[in-house]
Amino acid sequence: AENGAVGLKMMLENKYNTVFMDIDMPVMNGDEAIREYWKQCQEGRKEEGKHPKIIMLTGNITDADREMALACGADEFLTKPVVPKQLWDAASWNVYNQD
Repeated sequence: AENGAVGLKMMLENKYNTVFMDIDMPVMNGDEAIREYWKQCQEGRKEEGKHPKIIMLTGNITDADREMALACGADEFLTKPVVPKQLWDAASWNVYNQD
């Protein structure tokens, strides 16, 4: 998505196994989009069912950034540049562990 607001809209309107969300996005940061996603899920604006695994991507490597990403509802935190195997491992776990 070109910005966090569009990413949020896509998450609410579609079913994805995995979502990659950058922290630094225009219009709405990735952490804001993820918090709003979970808020709308709790308010019943997203149909019940499986939720995507949310993987936060960032160029920031501090422990505070990692804690913020996980606190907002991301399942994993990867720092850029990301090695392709990291993306595969993070995304494939969700694909192969569906009920």
